Amino acid sequence: MTILAPERPHPGTVVGMTGAPPHEPTHLPAECDDPAVGLSFAEGAEWALEEAYRRWSGIIFTVALRAVGDRQDAEDITQQAMVRAIRARQGYDGRADVVTWICSIARNLLIDHHRRLEREERDRLRIVVREIEPDPQLRVAQ
Repeated sequence: MTILAPERPHPGTVVGMTGAPPHEPTHLPAECDDPAVGLSFAEGAEWALEEAYRRWSGIIFTVALRAVGDRQDAEDITQQAMVRAIRARQGYDGRADVVTWICSIARNLLIDHHRRLEREERDRLRIVVREIEPDPQLRVAQ
């Protein structure tokens, strides 16, 4: 199965956080390798927030889709990971690549997702067991 990332605009064009190109394309600074994007991302530069989303949301989505197997859940996890990364960007210390840091946020969301599914399944099983267990008060006297 081939999973395609969202269509990429012309190199050097920054897209908005929604994935739609802005009215006026913004060109990236000359030094826009991953470390430069990561540092600018941590500082809150608008272009870097958008560039981080453009560069790495497809990777996050692909990993999430493979982990959960559901497109909508994968999209939700991708969005949550990017939003959490943006909100916590001051905590990015540069020890790892920013994409690695964002992937670790997504990994934690995936763990939470699987735990929630397991908990929901256990709760469903408890309900089923209660429905099929005989009522101890209805035992026939022998």
